[in-house]
Amino acid sequence: MWKQVALVLLGVAALVFTLPVREANGTPFASPAFEQLWIQHQRAQLDLWGQAPLAWRIEPYADSPGGRRLVQYFDRGRMELTTLASVNRTSVTQGRLAWELTTGNIAIGSDLFVHRPPPDLPIDGGAADPRVPTYATLAQLVAQPASDRTANSQTVDTWITADGSREQTAPPVPIRLSRYIATTRHNLPDVTVSLFDRSPLGPEAWIDVFGYPISEPFWAYYRRGETALPSLIQVFERRILVYTPSLPADQRFTLVNTGRFMCTTEVGPRALEVRITSGDDRIWSSADCISGEGAHKRRLKRGIPYIRSIVWDRHRSAHDCRAERIGARPGTYVAVARGKAVKSGKVVFHLR
Repeated sequence: MWKQVALVLLGVAALVFTLPVREANGTPFASPAFEQLWIQHQRAQLDLWGQAPLAWRIEPYADSPGGRRLVQYFDRGRMELTTLASVNRTSVTQGRLAWELTTGNIAIGSDLFVHRPPPDLPIDGGAADPRVPTYATLAQLVAQPASDRTANSQTVDTWITADGSREQTAPPVPIRLSRYIATTRHNLPDVTVSLFDRSPLGPEAWIDVFGYPISEPFWAYYRRGETALPSLIQVFERRILVYTPSLPADQRFTLVNTGRFMCTTEVGPRALEVRITSGDDRIWSSADCISGEGAHKRRLKRGIPYIRSIVWDRHRSAHDCRAERIGARPGTYVAVARGKAVKSGKVVFHLR
C-alpha cells in the first residue's frame, strides 16, 4: 500500500519578508549579554526596547563561525550576538531593523543581503490611514541623501502622506535643522540634537542606539493611542524616532515598534510551491493542477510561524493534468519550498 507522505512546513510564508523567529509568552533573555544591555539602557530617556523580550532564534549570518548567530527581537529593536570569524570576538550588536524594514534588504552577512519588498503597512501599527506613512512610503525617502541645510537654520516644513505625496506647508511648531551628519548625508532637527546631547548614556551614545540617520526629518500624522497627531519623524538605521509637539514635554518623543508588526502576504499554492525532486528529476509540485485562483492572502505576525501542511500521495505530477500519474519508486527524495524570490532549505527523506 502506498502511504501518504505529509510535509509540514513551519514558517515558510514568513520567508516572504523576513526570517521566522520563535516566540513564546514570557520569553526569557536568550543571552545574559542581551539582558545586560537591556538593563543598561533603562537609564536612557526613551524606552528603547519595550517591556520584555519577544522572541529569539538562530539566524543565518555569513560572517559568523558556522554561518549563524543568535538574535532576539523586542518591541523596538533587535539584539544580535555576533562573533566575527575574522577577529574571533563576540559582542552584542543592535540590528539595523529600521533600515531593513524601509529598504527591504535583510542582512544575512556584513555585506550580504536578501531583498524583500518593504511592507505596505502604517508605521504606527494601526489600520491603513491615508495620513500615516507606511514602511513602503519611507522606502522612497531613505534613498535620497541631502545637502547641508543647517547654515540658515532652515525650518522643517515637508509633509509626507501614506502614498508618498510630499507637500511643503507650515508645520505645527517651528523646528529647525541644526546638525549635519556627513556619514549618511542627512540633517538632524534641533529637538533631536537636544535629546541626544543630554542623554545619560553619553552624547555619542545615540550612534550605537539609533545608528546614523537615513532620511531627512519630515512631518506626518502618527497615532499615539487612538488619535493621529502631527508628528516629526526621522528614520535612523536601527530605529524610527517620532516627536509629537502637542503632547506633554515628557511624552513627546517615542519610537516606532519595528520589532512587532504584521504583514499581509500571499500564501496560496501559486505563490508558495513545494517541489519534490530526486537528483535532477522533477517528481512532484504542489503548484501542478491547481483548481480555481490558487490564491490566499494571510496576515502574518513576526515571531508566529505560518504552518501549512502539504500532503504528497507518492505519485508524480506534471503541468499537464491529463498525464497519467505514475507512482514514485522507493529511494531518496528532496523537498524544497519556493516563494517569490525565496527558497527554503532542503528536506531530505526516504521512501521504502
